[in-house]
Amino acid sequence: MREIKFRAWDRGNGKMSIPFKIGDRYITFSDHRDYVHLWQHIPHIEIMQYTGLKDKNGKEIYEGDIIELGSGERGAVEYGACWCTAYRCA
Repeated sequence: MREIKFRAWDRGNGKMSIPFKIGDRYITFSDHRDYVHLWQHIPHIEIMQYTGLKDKNGKEIYEGDIIELGSGERGAVEYGACWCTAYRCA
């Protein structure tokens, strides 16, 4: 069973949070100074769920990540484990 966790992208400040779980009360960003309550609705913060997959370097892959396929095509990860590009989804 994969671990259920998330991270958040703050479009307003261009910062990514450290991973957090459902029971956590705060989203903490990489500088460990800025955080927000999870129950707040903030339009410029995008929540991204961990897919349970890792790239070839062992880095966790989250929904919304931009990836490059072996063919050189680039795409965004959507719906957990769907590799989508401008041309197709696998």
